[in-house]
Parts: sequence; C-alpha cells; structure tokens
Amino acid sequence: MKMKLGGIVIGLGALLVPLTTLVGATRDYDETTTVAGKVPVDLRGVWLLVAQPEVAKGKFKTFPELLMISQQKDGRPSVHLLDVHLPADMAGEVKAANEKLEFWAPSAVELAALRRGWSKLPPATDKDKDVVAGDHAYARIDFRLAASERYAEAFPTQDKLLKSVLSDSTFSLEVSEQYRALPVPPDSNISQLARRTSVYGFRTASDHVLEGAQVTGFVAALPYGPLPLTWSGKFTMYCLASCGRGTGAPTKTTKPPSPAQGRRRK
Repeated sequence: MKMKLGGIVIGLGALLVPLTTLVGATRDYDETTTVAGKVPVDLRGVWLLVAQPEVAKGKFKTFPELLMISQQKDGRPSVHLLDVHLPADMAGEVKAANEKLEFWAPSAVELAALRRGWSKLPPATDKDKDVVAGDHAYARIDFRLAASERYAEAFPTQDKLLKSVLSDSTFSLEVSEQYRALPVPPDSNISQLARRTSVYGFRTASDHVLEGAQVTGFVAALPYGPLPLTWSGKFTMYCLASCGRGTGAPTKTTKPPSPAQGRRRK
C-alpha cells in the first residue's frame, strides 16, 4: 500500500554542527536553495541520495550523492552537497554496475558503515578528480524545493516525463549542477558534461527512507555544440544522520517492490 508523504515529519535526533566544521563544507563553487511553498517533510539531516534512471529497458545508471539539509534563519531548508569520495568498496560497486548498466542499491551493511563514517569521508578536490572516471568539478549548484500546490509556478513548462515525475508527489527537489572542465589526458576522446539537471518527485516513505520518481537531463559540451540527453527512473534517499525522532519518524510502507527493486542485494 502506497503511503503519501503529506503530514509526515522527519525530525532532528541531534543538533547539526555548523557546516564549516563538516567534511566537504569547504568548496570553491556557489550553492543556492530556493523554496516554493511549505515542504510537508522536515528534511533536516544528512542523506545519501541514489538516483537510478533507466537508460534502456532493464538497463540502469546509478548516481549517488551525499546531501546535508539544514534550516535557514527564516525556517526554510537549505541544501548542501557534500563533495566527498564515497567508501572505496561502495564506489567500486557503483562503477562496476554502471559499466554493466546493472541496477545497484546500497546494502544494509554499507548503509550502516556510511552512517558511522560519513563525516570522515575525504573531500573530493580538483587535484584528485579523474575526468576519465567521470568525476566532475562543480561551478555552481542550485537547489529548488517546491510543494505540490506550487508546481505550476515552479515548473511552468512540463513535458510528458516531468509530468509523470510530479504526478502523485507531495513535493519535489530540483538540482541543477553546472560543471567546470577538468584537464583531459593527451590523446583522450572525452566529452565532458557541462550541466546536469535532476527533478525528484517525492511519493512514499518508510523508516528513514524517502522514495519517488526522477528525471535527469544532461548537457555535454561537444566541439560542434551541446548534446542533450534525458533519462528517467526512480530514486531513494537514505537518512544517514540527525533524522528521525521517535513518533516523528515515518512508518514503513507495505507496497510491493518493483522488479528492479527486487534485485537489490540483501
């Protein structure tokens, strides 16, 4: 049975320390957060966001990111990307799955380890980023949260894919990432991404997990002009720290898993 998110509150279990003391807080790119309407969920905490767009029938790509969401002085959420290196084992699994276009999701053991060690993950600096491995140098990141009643304002133009993502959702998160070019090794035929824009429509919740549908658009910088590409699929956000406070935590859903979700490792 699907459970809507309206009225669910995910509270703080502990006070978040200032961003300046956190791993990944030092950055050389700009971030902004805008909010349209009242988001029906208290998102404060540290989250592992795993986007899993389907690039072809039964073929997937995985895009994991760590987000910290705090509260501004006006009470609105503020989203911050933790630009860090994932644990080596997890990063290796994601890379292998992406090379084979296989579905990937973190195991319970990996999530437990990440909850213990997320604050100690090393920052990902330009010096150790590898363009061949698909790393990105951020130039700017814009986050935009919108309650469902403000979708017409937040998304004045909606194609079929975006409408599908927003349908049955109670709020959305749009993430627009602009990238700087990294050095390319000699004799390499690599086209770097210039921008990635993702829209996440939040639909269901279980213990410390938020799920929904997403659409991701990419723009690659090519010599003859930009190349757009769009994929859609599902996403999951796993709470890593400072989320859930007893009665404020969401209850587990009983909806059956999708075929792809059924292939998750136990």
